[in-house]
Amino acid sequence: MIYLINIILFVVVIYFSYKNYTLTKKKVIDEIDKDFLRLPVAKYETPTFEEFDTKHILLKDILESIKIEDWSNTIEAERGYTHRRAYMVELNNPSNTLKVRSRLYVYDGKVSLASFNVIRLVANTAFNTGSVSYNTDNTETSTLILSHLWRYILEYHEAIYVETMSGYKVVRESIDTELKTLKRDNALKTLLG
Repeated sequence: MIYLINIILFVVVIYFSYKNYTLTKKKVIDEIDKDFLRLPVAKYETPTFEEFDTKHILLKDILESIKIEDWSNTIEAERGYTHRRAYMVELNNPSNTLKVRSRLYVYDGKVSLASFNVIRLVANTAFNTGSVSYNTDNTETSTLILSHLWRYILEYHEAIYVETMSGYKVVRESIDTELKTLKRDNALKTLLG
């Protein structure tokens, strides 16, 4: 019985303490509001380009232009200390007034986009007049970009494969020409039956 009374008293004390605290807090806020002007809090985050172009119209136009106009491309492959591959893809339009620079990573069979920037260049100079950086954390944006850029990575690896195989062929032919005795012996065996 005493235990129950103690619990009830404890709850009553906590209730009145909380009520007193909220009343005091309300009084303090009311006093501050009388003496000071409250201003709205500014947004701390800079808006992304996706907030401006929510339907990705510019991005789709750029990707379509890359396909149609056959932009020149440069790809640099990097291999990190981990089992991650990185590719730096740079595309330039034929008039060298637009440059697209992007970085892709491949890790554990998954491709991810690290950056995608479109830069408006002053023709034949190193200066630019503006750029747009896309948010690569946005799934829709990164899917649009990756579906287009991955083609360049595949072409890059195919070119390396073809070049390596032709190099092997040249080396094999140069070694074969030096195997005169073996060739002569094989020719004699073929003739003699």
